[in-house]
Amino acid sequence: MRLAANCVAWRGQAALLRGPSGSGKSDLCWRAILHSGADLVADDGVTIERHGDKIIAQPLLPGLIELRGVGVIQIDHVASAEVRLIVDLQVDMPRMAEPLYDQLLGVKLPRMQLDALQAMAPYRLQIALQTIGRDGFMADGVYTWQRR
Repeated sequence: MRLAANCVAWRGQAALLRGPSGSGKSDLCWRAILHSGADLVADDGVTIERHGDKIIAQPLLPGLIELRGVGVIQIDHVASAEVRLIVDLQVDMPRMAEPLYDQLLGVKLPRMQLDALQAMAPYRLQIALQTIGRDGFMADGVYTWQRR
């Protein structure tokens, strides 16, 4: 299945970024790559496939990412990654992550909302993927995070 979305990964585990044009998907990818060690999976087009109970993302245009105002740039990328978190980009995000879920190809995945243009967005994305994306939402809202 093809999606108009972006995807970044840390250590093979990916966040699928959804939002309308201009919502900051590519901007967030760039900042996650530059400042928090993410790998690009896909920019502006991703293919997802189900493998057992996992969703695997692959790029439609491998190694290409658009930097608004500059153009399309070729960079290192990963060929595929397991989607562990869905992120809907929007300006008005809740203070605390609400326990939301969505399904991709019949697989239930945690979903959160994030303002892509906030300075902390790449770090919030990484922490959410390493906590919520690993274990789902915690009933008490308290997560364990370890610097790796």
